[in-house]
Amino acid sequence: MTLKNKLNIIFEKVSAGYFAIFTGIVALVTVGFASLLYYLGDVSFSMSSHWISHLGNGPNNSGIAFTIGLIIAGILAIIFLIDFYHFVNKGMEGHRLLMLESFFASMVSVAGLLINAIWNYKDDPNLHVMGSATFFFGGFFMLIFYSIAMFYSPSISRNQAYIGFAAASVFGIYLINFLPFTFDPNVDLMELLLTTDPRASIIRVLEWAVFFAVIFWFIEIGIYQLKVR
Repeated sequence: MTLKNKLNIIFEKVSAGYFAIFTGIVALVTVGFASLLYYLGDVSFSMSSHWISHLGNGPNNSGIAFTIGLIIAGILAIIFLIDFYHFVNKGMEGHRLLMLESFFASMVSVAGLLINAIWNYKDDPNLHVMGSATFFFGGFFMLIFYSIAMFYSPSISRNQAYIGFAAASVFGIYLINFLPFTFDPNVDLMELLLTTDPRASIIRVLEWAVFFAVIFWFIEIGIYQLKVR
C-alpha cells in the first residue's frame, strides 16, 4: 500500500483540515507551556529578551516540553501539507512548477522545524541555526507560492490567498530586519543568536510574531477546508 493510499484512509476518517487545526493548537500549547515553565525558573524571560529557541534548553524541563511538542506538531503538519498540496492542485494543471515549488518549500520548512526541535541551540548551535534559517526561508516561500497558487485556483476563495500573503509579509518583515545583522562586521552573529543581547530585542519580537502568524495560518486554512469539503 502506497503512502498516498494510507493517507487517504486516514483522511476518510479524519478530515485533513483537522490536522491543520491540530498542528496550530499543538504548537501554540507547546510554546505557551514551555514559556510558562521557563518563566517560572527565570523571571527575566520575555519575547524581547529571549528567542523562541531558548525554550529548547530552559529551566524546569521546558526543553523537553518544547522538543516533544514541536515534533508532534511537525508530524501533524507533514500529514496536512501532503493533502494540502492536492487540495490546492485541483484545477491547476498549467501551474505544475508553482505547485512543486510550494510543496517543496513546505517540506523544507517543516524539516527546519524538526531540526530545531531535536537539536537545541546549546548542544549543536550550528545545526540549530541552520534549522532556523531553513524554517524561516522555507516558510516564507511556502506561504508566497501557495498564496499565488490559491489566487489563481478556480476552486479556492481569493481571501485565502490574501491571508497567506499577510502571513508571508510577517516573515518578510522579520527577515528584512534580521538580515542586516548577518552583514555587520561588528556583530558576532552566533553570539547574537545564542544570547539575550539587547540589540536584537526588536528582531526577537518579530520572530514571535512569525510564530503566531504561522499558527493563525494553519488554523484558519484548516477551518476553511472543513467548510468547503
